Amino acid sequence: MAEPAPHGDSSSAADTLPRVAGDRGTLTYKDRVGVKIAETAALEVDGVIARSGQGLLGGRGTPHALAEMHEPATFSISIAVLWPSPITKVCNDVRAHVTGRVQELTGITPTRVDVDVAELVARSSLRSHTGPE
Repeated sequence: MAEPAPHGDSSSAADTLPRVAGDRGTLTYKDRVGVKIAETAALEVDGVIARSGQGLLGGRGTPHALAEMHEPATFSISIAVLWPSPITKVCNDVRAHVTGRVQELTGITPTRVDVDVAELVARSSLRSHTGPE
């Protein structure tokens, strides 16, 4: 039976763990984690707004993302953009911001982020739904 370490010994169980990350095990993210990050990140971009599903069949709200978190990670995200906004700039900003947030939060760098503008929403239509000013 091993003897206990003396009180002054600074060694710990962590000292016996493998120091190379791959030797410690793997970390796997579910696709829904990527979806949540992408949808939240898209809403942080100027010109992107949240919309609930509309129409007779309900539809999906925006932003709505699909993600594959295994490497290479890929994303597809549908957004609603305020009109008038520079649509190309908004899409490029969404792509860059989603890539950055996924990288920052998971350590995974997406190889592809497709952005689909599902709806243009006039600023005036937003005011009319909120009632008189």
